[in-house]
Amino acid sequence: MMTSPSRLLRSRGMGTACIAGALSMACAADPRVGREAETDAVSLPDAGIRPVTATPPDSAIPPEAATQPDGALRDAGPPPLPPCGPLQVESESTHEVRVRLLTIRGEVNRNGVPLPIGAVEFLSDRGGDTASVLDGRYEAVVPPGTYRIQYFSDFHCDDGFDCDAGLRVLEDVEIREDGALDLNFASVRTHGIVTIDGETPDDGVVLSFTSEHVEARIVVAEGRYELEMSPGAYAIGYEWWGPQCDGLTAPAAPCTWGEIRPAEVFLQDQRLDLDIQTARLRGVLSDADGVPLPPGRILLGPPEATESLPLGADGGFVVTVLPGVYPVGWSADVPGPSVQGWLDEPVELLAGADAEARLVVRRARLDGRLTLDGAPFPVESGAELELRGVERVLAADARVRLSGPAFTVDVFPGKYDVFLDGWETTPGPLTRGPLARGVVVAHDRALMLDVRSVAVSARIRNAVSPPPGSAVRFQSVDGAASGWAGFDGNVASTRLLPGRYMIHWAPPFDDCQRERSPGFPCMAGPIGPPRDLDTDTLLELDLPVIQPRFMTRIEGAEAPRWGTIEYQLRTEGEDAVGATGPVALDQAVSPRLLAGLYTASVQWFDNDRGRGGWFRACGP
Repeated sequence: MMTSPSRLLRSRGMGTACIAGALSMACAADPRVGREAETDAVSLPDAGIRPVTATPPDSAIPPEAATQPDGALRDAGPPPLPPCGPLQVESESTHEVRVRLLTIRGEVNRNGVPLPIGAVEFLSDRGGDTASVLDGRYEAVVPPGTYRIQYFSDFHCDDGFDCDAGLRVLEDVEIREDGALDLNFASVRTHGIVTIDGETPDDGVVLSFTSEHVEARIVVAEGRYELEMSPGAYAIGYEWWGPQCDGLTAPAAPCTWGEIRPAEVFLQDQRLDLDIQTARLRGVLSDADGVPLPPGRILLGPPEATESLPLGADGGFVVTVLPGVYPVGWSADVPGPSVQGWLDEPVELLAGADAEARLVVRRARLDGRLTLDGAPFPVESGAELELRGVERVLAADARVRLSGPAFTVDVFPGKYDVFLDGWETTPGPLTRGPLARGVVVAHDRALMLDVRSVAVSARIRNAVSPPPGSAVRFQSVDGAASGWAGFDGNVASTRLLPGRYMIHWAPPFDDCQRERSPGFPCMAGPIGPPRDLDTDTLLELDLPVIQPRFMTRIEGAEAPRWGTIEYQLRTEGEDAVGATGPVALDQAVSPRLLAGLYTASVQWFDNDRGRGGWFRACGP
């Protein structure tokens, strides 16, 4: 294999599994599921004990193998595990969390050749483990479940990236009992010469290979590349990671990113040479009167892959791109308002084109004045006004920092929603919310806005003063407005835009570990149903603190006997996360919580064997 090109890979992949030496399969997988994995808990369901197996996709099952000689359907494998629901925490009762851990071990091969060193990661919605690979073998401890298995090499390229990251993945592997699981990953190699308009490019070109299951990137060095990946069909893309394009001189390599081959099939080792064609666009950005725009940047491409290039002093620019159709925009690069927008018509550039264009940016001036409940807006507020275009997919927007009640901003003509963001005034802060929707700016115009606000204070009735750093958060039911208020003694005060809000308790960070707030929940969560806050209001809040006990029982032939556990808890909406400190395996965990539904993941560590994993505590 060539060693000169530095390689940069980002993973997803597929491979084959040889399970207990008897079954081979081709599998496909999305790469990384969240590290929070889930497993059997609270009770031990019938796991349907069978040898470790993996089920091939339907297309991999020959028709003659689908039935037995007598016409009976083939064994469909072990029955599914019961759903793993959230924990319902309503009282200070004891929850017994039980899990059965399984030990699996085997060989790790690539195209039948042992992979000497690295790691194998087992991920499921019920638990997981990351096991080291030494001399082509591994051993992992996981709960029963359906797993995605991924191999990572410890070999790194010169640029420090893992050259084999995630190219080898197995999906839907059923593990229901202790057993042997040999992993045989398939791969192919491709290599070739890369040119740009027939010439060897400077360093900075990156090729991407993307399929339904694999995404890899490789740096082209000295006009050559070589890549190992899973078999399959790939779209090949071009990216530029070289010196930043300055918009004033045309580089030989395209500044934009894009697809150069929509579908290439790799089923065996092969050579594929690539010639990347280019187009060139030069011109001037000016206003409707032909006056070059003030310092700014030209924008090329869709929002997800926009190239931003500085304009010259005369508004001029020149850029090399991949052939295609490009939306063209402009953004201001001057002190004061931040403004950007897009021209009405995109520009089409064919391969080999050297096009010149004068692009006209039309603008309208908005002179506004802001008041707060009828009075001049406070100069010291530090507020920002945000205008969001709503008419087109590539909409214009602008942001103005307010230094007083008056403001001026030049925007692209269009329709805007106007938001207020980040101001503070007595008796507290207001973070953001909509002031007006559908404001039409077709030409120079004035805009008068009055911010109507309500004063809201929250007091906790059933407790002494919360600890420093505690707060209440307000989120409107429609998601448009929000606010927060820190506690001063037993009261938190703020100003909000009128509306219907959910109210959330927000403790100090990491309070479940630090135990700084006895008598208060250590995790955030909602306090009661939504409230209508249309007038000045004093909220009397109750914090129903409960302290349940979680007792953990880990079973299995090689389950840890001496070690630690740590609970990670999430509220049902995953808007709050807390972790307890590690405790001994036989010790109860008793976090302070608000009553409700929680997802609980348990991290365990075996002190005797120096290894660990995780599982999910399941509710009914």
